Amino acid sequence: MVEKEIEKKKRIYLKIIFIFSVVNGLSIDVMFCLVEYHSVSMGQGQEVHARRLLSQSLQNGDWLLLQNCHLSLDYVLECLDVLIETEHLHDLFRLWITSEEHPKFPISFLQACLLYISFCGIIRISSRT
Repeated sequence: MVEKEIEKKKRIYLKIIFIFSVVNGLSIDVMFCLVEYHSVSMGQGQEVHARRLLSQSLQNGDWLLLQNCHLSLDYVLECLDVLIETEHLHDLFRLWITSEEHPKFPISFLQACLLYISFCGIIRISSRT
């Protein structure tokens, strides 16, 4: 039972990239200009669209960009739960998250990320194996 939980967490660890963003969306657009992806700017009830796109992306192996997640912290935790509970994550699926600094941003989500990117010049690749 414990090994199964560890395996699930390893699978999602390779799928999430966190971008600490204090600049406008131009930098994000440059990063994704060569890849087809879905995007939702969080806040003001956008969780409904994010849920639909997350489900679709998990199934089809698409990339999903959730922007401004500091505006929807509850959904960030919900999203992590969905990834943990999903039996099969498509090999091509990637979840990209942008957020401004927020004191209540869930640390458990950050711990599940493969890569942290800051447009202030800091890049950190998580050292998990």
